[in-house]
Amino acid sequence: MSMAKWTSQLEKSHAKLAKSTSDLTTLRNKASKLCKAVKCGKKQKEQSIASVKKKILDQRSVHYLMQKGVFTEETRNVVCLLVKAGCSRNLVGEVILAVLKSAGITGVGSISRTSVSRFLHEGYFAAQIQLGYEMKKAESMTFSADGTSHRSINYNSRHVHLIAEDYTSPEGSSKQQVTRTFGIQSSKDGSSEEAIADWENTLKKIIDLYNNSPLGKRSGGLLKFFELLIKLAGMSTDHCAKEKKDAGLLETLKAWAVDQHLGEEKMLEMTLEEVRDYFKKAEEEMIRKAGGVNKWNKLSDIKKAERKAKMIEEAVAELGKEEFDNLSDEEKHIFRLFIWAGCGCHKDLNTIRGGYLAVAAWWIENGLEEERPVLLANRDNDPVVQERATALEKGDTLTPAQERAFHKSTCGAIKTAEIAGAIFNNKDDKRGHHDIFRYWWWEHVGVPFTFPDTSNNRFQSYCNAAAALILYGDEFKDFLESLRINKQNPTLNHMELNLWKALHCTSTKIIANPDILIGKDLDISESYKTATLDGEKWQNPAVVKKIFDLIPTLPHFHNLLIAFFKGAAQTWECFTSEFAPGGLIDEATAEERELAHMPATNDENEGLLGSFRRLMHYQPQLTLLSCNALIMFFRNNTQAFMETKFTEEDYQYIHKLGREANGEEKKRRNELTDFRDQRQAKKTARKEVQEQNAKATAERIAQLELVFDKEKVPGLKGTSLKDQLRLFKSAGAPNLKQGPMPTKVADIRKALVDAIDLHTNGAWKLIQDEESEGENINLSEEEEDEEDEEDEEEGWEDIEGYESE
Repeated sequence: MSMAKWTSQLEKSHAKLAKSTSDLTTLRNKASKLCKAVKCGKKQKEQSIASVKKKILDQRSVHYLMQKGVFTEETRNVVCLLVKAGCSRNLVGEVILAVLKSAGITGVGSISRTSVSRFLHEGYFAAQIQLGYEMKKAESMTFSADGTSHRSINYNSRHVHLIAEDYTSPEGSSKQQVTRTFGIQSSKDGSSEEAIADWENTLKKIIDLYNNSPLGKRSGGLLKFFELLIKLAGMSTDHCAKEKKDAGLLETLKAWAVDQHLGEEKMLEMTLEEVRDYFKKAEEEMIRKAGGVNKWNKLSDIKKAERKAKMIEEAVAELGKEEFDNLSDEEKHIFRLFIWAGCGCHKDLNTIRGGYLAVAAWWIENGLEEERPVLLANRDNDPVVQERATALEKGDTLTPAQERAFHKSTCGAIKTAEIAGAIFNNKDDKRGHHDIFRYWWWEHVGVPFTFPDTSNNRFQSYCNAAAALILYGDEFKDFLESLRINKQNPTLNHMELNLWKALHCTSTKIIANPDILIGKDLDISESYKTATLDGEKWQNPAVVKKIFDLIPTLPHFHNLLIAFFKGAAQTWECFTSEFAPGGLIDEATAEERELAHMPATNDENEGLLGSFRRLMHYQPQLTLLSCNALIMFFRNNTQAFMETKFTEEDYQYIHKLGREANGEEKKRRNELTDFRDQRQAKKTARKEVQEQNAKATAERIAQLELVFDKEKVPGLKGTSLKDQLRLFKSAGAPNLKQGPMPTKVADIRKALVDAIDLHTNGAWKLIQDEESEGENINLSEEEEDEEDEEDEEEGWEDIEGYESE
């Protein structure tokens, strides 16, 4: 039994062992399969990763300029940037593709010149919308402007100064004072009235674009023209009379806007019946002024519409004026706040000029004409001036040509700086010594130096030139000497010789840069503390030290310094009238000054006009629209505005405007030409009417007779009175020959009575009477002439007989 048991157990063990062996084989097979699967999976994973990487690299190595048939905003931005950098519009697409290729990226797409122009125009319209948005959000703003001419066309640069969002801050959380440009606009003429019309057109165009834009509609509320004018708190310009008049007209326009605004506010408080009655009275007054109902009915529909529009405007303004009178003084002051300020650079420039002229006059006033700066006559006047000097030495009478040449010739630091600029840094690259001078200076003086641009009349260039001539006077002499020796004919030309004489004239050095205050015992290094108004260090201490060194050699220095500051002070008062005690700026509160914030100088406008002229010089084919697009898009930081405020709807809106902006340049040219043609036609028609009226008046007067009866003069009125005045004047009345003709009735009657008295007393005779007497005189003279001729003929016969003998 035990054996059978062990046998049974052994068999079971063998069965288990066989099963374990089978399971082991199965597991080994599974493990082998798993190992193979792992290896295969790893390989597949590596292949998948490589495939994805390749796909990504392929995608990255291809850049599509367009998405769904539309150029991307990134592409448009790059295009604008390339054009601003000076890239030709024909080559913009090629440049983009070339840059992508250099980075291993394949560019897909092409950009035509037309598309480039359209992208630029889109930037212009985006900048216009930005201006509308920022002016609407601003509490107040100020304007600035300046003008110039280019190729016989007047152009104006205009800017607005306001507080706007900082688009780089999160969600526009901070604001900053900014200056935005309206671009460059051509003007039909240089009048102030046309300038105000241009301001209106510019603002109304911005208003229309903004109100019709998706952004304007999302922002809520319409932007209105008179609202912008009410926010206008001042204007900054230069000091010319025309720009001051522009500011005055804008102030008047603001007053109109205030009246319109207050009038509309008042009408909203009135009932419909009150409004109806008010306009009914205004309409009745309008018809009465037109001459009654019959004459009103005879007017055309266009004339009626024009007069009704004017009537409504005047009626609203009248309501506004009544409401304005009811405001408090403080409210009135805020509504009427408008401060004009002149450019600080022009104040500085004219103050220096005023001091310079005073210094130049000091020599003559003190009888030191012989010691004043050497005369620097030009090549044509110099020989005549030398003849004048010789004539004076001999005591001969001076001729008008000599006097004219002498007075036309100038001297002093301004002329010296002008000559030096023409020699060392002429605005014409083919004239002057330019690089020869710069290379010589670098080699012999040891510093790179370009002479200040007096040839182009850059701001402060003359002061900088004066400082250079004082500091490096010996070096300039050395260069002129080197220049003379290196010439084939070793002589300086006339202009170079004038500079040579000026550099050796101590009187010229005095005038060159007298704008310093120095004490007798001052330490040069510390002199700025008492010599400058702001206590700041000297801009160029080396120049000041050089002047200190020259003072002992300049006997009239202190007197000339005093003369300079007297002249500068007088000029300063003239050019700072807006800061006078009791003026708007002086009495303005801190809040009002903040509302009327404006830059101290007009550099923005003057610099933009200069850039515009240079741009049009190098790209004369550029249209004004494209030029403004580049200027406004980049100067106004429009890209940041678009990224912050624009949605897809806004981009589509400016794309549409860009496509439709064709023919703007032709329209502008036609407007300028039509304006001149219309003005010519008006002047011609007016001249023809004047000639016809003059002819008709002459014919009428020719049929009249002079009234010599003084008793009838008081009864003359209107045309009859004026006709008698013309008759007496044409008849030769001596009291009417000179001076303006009297215009008042009493004065005309007195003049007629005086003329009659003079005629009665024999002081004058009628022209026809004098002519008849003259005929008798001429007749006797002719008879005498005939007798003289006979005597002369006999005399000639005697002479001939004498010669024959």
